Amino acid sequence: MSLWRRIGYVPQEDVLHANLTVRENLDYAACLRMQPGTPASWRSAVVYAMLNDLELFHRENRVVGPEQRPAISGGERRRVNIGMGIVALPPVLYLDEPTTGLDSRMSHKVVHLVRGLAEMMAINMVAVVHQPSQAVFELFDTLTVLTNEKMVAYQGPPWAVAAYFQQLGYGVGSVRKHTSHAESLLEFVTKADSTLVKVKPSDLGAAWQLSGSQWLRSVARGALKKELE
Repeated sequence: MSLWRRIGYVPQEDVLHANLTVRENLDYAACLRMQPGTPASWRSAVVYAMLNDLELFHRENRVVGPEQRPAISGGERRRVNIGMGIVALPPVLYLDEPTTGLDSRMSHKVVHLVRGLAEMMAINMVAVVHQPSQAVFELFDTLTVLTNEKMVAYQGPPWAVAAYFQQLGYGVGSVRKHTSHAESLLEFVTKADSTLVKVKPSDLGAAWQLSGSQWLRSVARGALKKELE
């Protein structure tokens, strides 16, 4: 199987065929992305499953319409776009800001659906998300935080990220109160006061390379030991 068939991609901007229905958009994507010779019955079964899992059955015969005069909602357009990326069941799916333009409720619904599909179909999904709500933040299995220099400042489970930055001196006096973890992290890696922390924002990448993974393994062992007690 060629590399491009192994990797799915959902762009930030919805790439839909305005004159096709929701079902036809998914079927068209399946025809293009599935292996040549895939039986039509299998393709139809996968499209059916996509409509069901993305909660689009009630819109399957609705023409999508142009972006300026859409016939379906923004959340529905986003779900169709995601369905077009995943319909070929690639082992890996990349999503570029899948919640862009959606309110917090719809963002949570979309990410929740995507997570469910990933688990059910054994697909590894990688998403770029800017400033997610706390509820969306907690849906991810693994979190990667990048510095302004594009270096990894943290890579691990979301539940451990606060403790990691706190042991570096972040979290007290360096961010506003009552912000989500995502908002706090954004401030940590961009504009935290370097006089209040042990590691400057510009050095977070080097700090992770030096001892971050070791710290995370230690925390994970401690959490497992506590769970077994």
